[in-house]
Amino acid sequence: MTRAVLLALCIVAALAGAAGIVLSVVWIATGATPAAVYLAMTATAAAWALALACLANLRLSRARPPGHRSRLHLHG
Repeated sequence: MTRAVLLALCIVAALAGAAGIVLSVVWIATGATPAAVYLAMTATAAAWALALACLANLRLSRARPPGHRSRLHLHG
C-alpha cells in the first residue's frame, strides 16, 4: 500500500472513531437501548485500533524506504 493510501485510511478511521464517540454520547443521552450503545462503542474501538495500526504502519514505512536492505546479514 502506498503512503498516500495509508494516510487516507488513517484519516478516515480516525474520523469514524470520533463520529462513533459523538454517536455513543447522543444515543446515551436520548435513552437508546444498551445494545445499540454497545455496538457504537465497539465500532468506535475498532476504528481507533485501525487508525493506530495505520499510523504504526506509516511510521515503519518511513523508517525503511523502498529498496532498503536489512543490517542483519545471515551468512551460511
